[in-house]
Amino acid sequence: MPIKGLLPLFLVLELLSSIENVYATVYLNDANTYSFTGGDSYYSAISPPIPASIPLTISYRLSNVDLKLGSTPSMIAVLWSAPSQVTLRGFQLSSEIAANGFGKINLTTFSSGDSGYFHLTPQSLMIAPDPSVWTISNIVISYILNDDTQSSMQYQASQLRSAFNIQTVAANFALNYDCNVFDAKGMCISAGGRYTTIDNPGINNSAAVVTLGYKVNPNIRIGAYLDQNINISKPAGINMSNNTPLMGLYAVWNKEQSGLGYQVRLANTYQDKDVTSTRTVFDTSEAGSGKSSLQSQSYLAELSYAFQYEDKTLVRPYAGLRYTHLKQDGYTEATSTTVTDPLTVAALRDKGTTALLGVKINRNLTDKATLTGQLGLEQDLYHKVDNYSATDLNASDLTD
Repeated sequence: MPIKGLLPLFLVLELLSSIENVYATVYLNDANTYSFTGGDSYYSAISPPIPASIPLTISYRLSNVDLKLGSTPSMIAVLWSAPSQVTLRGFQLSSEIAANGFGKINLTTFSSGDSGYFHLTPQSLMIAPDPSVWTISNIVISYILNDDTQSSMQYQASQLRSAFNIQTVAANFALNYDCNVFDAKGMCISAGGRYTTIDNPGINNSAAVVTLGYKVNPNIRIGAYLDQNINISKPAGINMSNNTPLMGLYAVWNKEQSGLGYQVRLANTYQDKDVTSTRTVFDTSEAGSGKSSLQSQSYLAELSYAFQYEDKTLVRPYAGLRYTHLKQDGYTEATSTTVTDPLTVAALRDKGTTALLGVKINRNLTDKATLTGQLGLEQDLYHKVDNYSATDLNASDLTD
């Protein structure tokens, strides 16, 4: 008996969303809180030396200041060559402070080219009258990775999309697996295969499928299935392997013992794969590589009504809801002789609830052969995908 679930003719593929900035070396990450009076300033030595002409970000938080009175408070950031502030080096830029005390200075270039002493000096700052001190904390100086690394991350996001898509389509397909021809003991077993292909970026895989069924009573059947990959072709930079086969459970209730009339179907799937991602090199970027787990879960609730059309055709209009949740764990790229600045890639989640509407048709070709087709529409009711983001190892605690 062939497996009943067939690949829907209309597929909705999930896409990864935009990429955040990727932060590189942190030159200063000072989580301490410092207290000052009046116009005193904060300074600290920064190391290692800052290369020339890189985008620099300075963030900090002020407290115990009056942000409502007087002119808008701001901070001047300066890099001096020594604590005595004899020689001005680098930059001098004003930055407004948000109502919650957080401030950030973004510089497109930095020309110093060496280390020094970093100063933050308040300008137009209204000190709270009691006590008459102001505090500064959470000072971070970092730079955003160059365009080449950003390009490699953008490209990697496109390639990683294929891993999410192939797992989503396989899980959605498996929610339709069924086995409903029973022996005298109410048991059913079927074996078959699955082939899935996706474009842009291209990926395809083939799998062996085993489905079990058990007839609880004339109106209820339950079952389970295993879907094991046999072969998978991957886009550049993505390597996928199975920790476990795709597996799932299903339960079906029919109002009529004949299978006609109303039917309720519940099903779920689970899968866990290892995904190794290797970034493509763009000029000065590095071929960083890391391994993580990609897990998927999906759940289906479906209501249908079957009726006979002519002698050999069964028509089953259906409506349902499907919930899908994919999660890729975060990982850190391995350090090597060619990868000296590995990235820590954040975890990714993709959640969605989808409404389904369509029709399934079974056509008896012979006494032992049945042709099954399915045509449907899908509409996302809710869909949320995390941003694909990464930080330098030293910037793992950096937040925007």
